[in-house]
Amino acid sequence: MGHQGHPVAEKLGLDFYEYALSLREEKSKVESDRGNRSAKSGKSRAVASNQPWPESFRNPAFVGDIVNQEIFRFERAAMVPTNFVTPLPTRELAETWDREP
Repeated sequence: MGHQGHPVAEKLGLDFYEYALSLREEKSKVESDRGNRSAKSGKSRAVASNQPWPESFRNPAFVGDIVNQEIFRFERAAMVPTNFVTPLPTRELAETWDREP
């Protein structure tokens, strides 16, 4: 694609943006919980938040193989080499990612 846009890439970007917006309340709760735990343990917030926070990103419904352009249910993620995995946390994102160009 070079520097030109592509309708599938644009739709995927918009779908991911909607997904990210849907996580606002969950993010606020997680940050609040981490802040409380950090204050109690004396750890900094940066140390306490070094892992991905959304459950749907840690255990996505689907994963994509970015090299071979294949999609798998999360249960079959081991079929994709670790460096090739991209999380696809919702069915809508997976379906958009899997579309033919």
